[in-house]
Amino acid sequence: GNTGTGPTLPTLAQLTDIGSGTGSVFWPASGTATADVVAALGALTVDDIASITLVDSETVTGSETQAAAGARGTANGAQVLVYDADASRALATAAATDTPLTRAEALAEASAYAALAVAADPSAPLLVALDRPSEVTGAGARAAVVAGTHLAGRAATDLATLTAAPAATLSIAGGEVPTDRAAVLTALLAGEDELTDFATILADPALITARERASILQLLGNGWRAQPAQAAAALEAHRTQTQETLEAVAVVPPSDITLAATSAPLTFSVRNDLPWPVSLRLIATPNDPRLVVQNTTEVEAGPEQNTRVQVPVEARVGSGESTLSLQLRSPAMVAIGDTVPVHVTVRAEWESVGLIVMATLVGAMIVIGIVRTVRKMRRRKEDSDG
Repeated sequence: GNTGTGPTLPTLAQLTDIGSGTGSVFWPASGTATADVVAALGALTVDDIASITLVDSETVTGSETQAAAGARGTANGAQVLVYDADASRALATAAATDTPLTRAEALAEASAYAALAVAADPSAPLLVALDRPSEVTGAGARAAVVAGTHLAGRAATDLATLTAAPAATLSIAGGEVPTDRAAVLTALLAGEDELTDFATILADPALITARERASILQLLGNGWRAQPAQAAAALEAHRTQTQETLEAVAVVPPSDITLAATSAPLTFSVRNDLPWPVSLRLIATPNDPRLVVQNTTEVEAGPEQNTRVQVPVEARVGSGESTLSLQLRSPAMVAIGDTVPVHVTVRAEWESVGLIVMATLVGAMIVIGIVRTVRKMRRRKEDSDG
């Protein structure tokens, strides 16, 4: 808290205030910002605010001073900020090394490139970016950030100042888009859509969807570009985990069922391997009108357990073969798992036979009881007469 003589501390609102919005800022991996990519990203808006794309100076042509200095520009109507490729590459080298001498050389190289930009145009802003190498050391990253904000002849400024500067007209002349990453993104988003539908069985779908989005963002990190084998393994592991999640809730396939009465509840089991409780609807559909089934049964399945579910069934015939189709759905009526068929053999006449047998047995016991009673009475009478 604050004291009368101590410093005035910022409030939580002040600490979390990031200022007015500037729209979306996109940062393609160095060397991948083609003209089509920049145009597509520039067309995206947030709250009617145009987006800005970061591109490196080696991919643009136009005003040489602007392109080298890393100023604000426009390319085919898209807003861009150009960062100095050489200085930024040197900072990335410094961030990735454990060797103090190599780090010092890289930082000196970055400072030299900054000095050249100052000599070319002292008034133009210089933008540098610490790219995302596959390996970053703590000491290296810290040194690179400090050096990047204290380059010779420059004073650190903010994004708002850069975006307020006059824009130069530029052209995107280079860049190469890795097509395999587009396919990877398409597959990841398709899996995310499946999990989003599946997560409607939870009271809080974010337990699945938030983790999935975080995982996708991590897998899309450009650090994987330098490690194709590890990236492929990580994607395969993610696909496996997604499939395991989608298969974590299902109807346990039952064995064939014999219905020996005109009406009775059939018991099925729902498996939930998730660590959270789920809400479901079990939809039972007969394949012919000989069975009358409760179509929808609400299911509350506990975490990491099997839950028994009873479905009332009524037979309209004495005997026959039939099939039930069992399908789980979420409260939003999203299909969960595959449809499970259940073979049902109806032997409703057994109920009548059983009743007749029971009635016969009861009647026989009554007759036997009467006969025994009559015999006892006769025996007592004979004894008294004798």
